[in-house]
Amino acid sequence: QLRKGHPMEAKKQLATTLVTRFHSEAAGTHELEQFEKVFSRHQVPDEMPSFTWEALIAKSKEPSLLNIITATELFSSKSEVRRLIQQGAVKINSDRETDPYFNLEAPQEEVVIQAGKRTFFKIEVTA
Repeated sequence: QLRKGHPMEAKKQLATTLVTRFHSEAAGTHELEQFEKVFSRHQVPDEMPSFTWEALIAKSKEPSLLNIITATELFSSKSEVRRLIQQGAVKINSDRETDPYFNLEAPQEEVVIQAGKRTFFKIEVTA
């Protein structure tokens, strides 16, 4: 029966079944919704790591995009981050940025950065 359907639907069903088995039905449904939101509708996930501007600046020498993303410690190396940026896999609030040395300014409102297909984080404004 699974072979007759679309392969993506079979994968989604399998993933939901596994998450439900090990966590809960609510968790399985939630993860399916998040997957579809991010990968099918190209939207931002509901949950992601969050950092303050001050914390990221304290870890980096200058506020370049490369240094800010590296300061999150979500990636294994600075060269991996540089490669993602140069390949056009980094977006700042849905706007693609390809210059690793693009200087970010202290945000006036929350900023969402996507690096690659699966890594999202936000920079929060402190009062």
